[in-house]
Amino acid sequence: MFYYRPVKGNPGNSTRAVTMKILVLLGSLGLVGCLVAFSHRITSASIKQVQDDADSVKSSMEGLRRDAEQLDANLRTIHEDLKKAVGAQREDRNQVMSLTDSLGGLDLAQLNKKLTSLQEEATRKFSLLEREIAQTREQSRSFVNEVSNGKVDHMRLVEDRNDLEGRLAAAEKRLADRLTALEELEKSRHNPKDVQEASLLKQQIQAQDARIKTLLAESAHPVRAPGLLL
Repeated sequence: MFYYRPVKGNPGNSTRAVTMKILVLLGSLGLVGCLVAFSHRITSASIKQVQDDADSVKSSMEGLRRDAEQLDANLRTIHEDLKKAVGAQREDRNQVMSLTDSLGGLDLAQLNKKLTSLQEEATRKFSLLEREIAQTREQSRSFVNEVSNGKVDHMRLVEDRNDLEGRLAAAEKRLADRLTALEELEKSRHNPKDVQEASLLKQQIQAQDARIKTLLAESAHPVRAPGLLL
């Protein structure tokens, strides 16, 4: 394996040289083996860490997807509630008109104009909310797709989701206040006795008009997506 030339007069020197070469070779092979084993251990640990990180990211993505689906369901519920509110207000308008016909002491033309204006403003507001709900639902789907592709920062998405939930809660409270006002108006017209009660009814309608105008003014301020114009 090794080429060497024997030394004349001292054969022991050549044997020692060969032995030293063999020892050096064996030491080199041992060192290389240790390096390979150490590198294999480090590589295995890195692969395991990467797998753990991938599993954690996958779990986070599943949680975000479930949250987005729940948000979409909530938006659908609000959409249905708004449609019901529009129908209830239309019925309320018809009942008020019937009441004013029975009282006979009011300016029916002016009252009809006021009610028509209220109906148009409410319809515009609910149409605006309906469009914003559809837009937010589309943004939710877009965010789910972006999360699947790893393009959205986890903390920013959670912050936007919390912000949207807060605004949805505020919208639901405003809607509840609106429905409460409609119920009070309905109670006030069940027992009309004279022109004084009709005047009170007109004041309530004016307060209702002011409330709707306030809601319309609030809806003119956009927020960053995802969110509603509330």
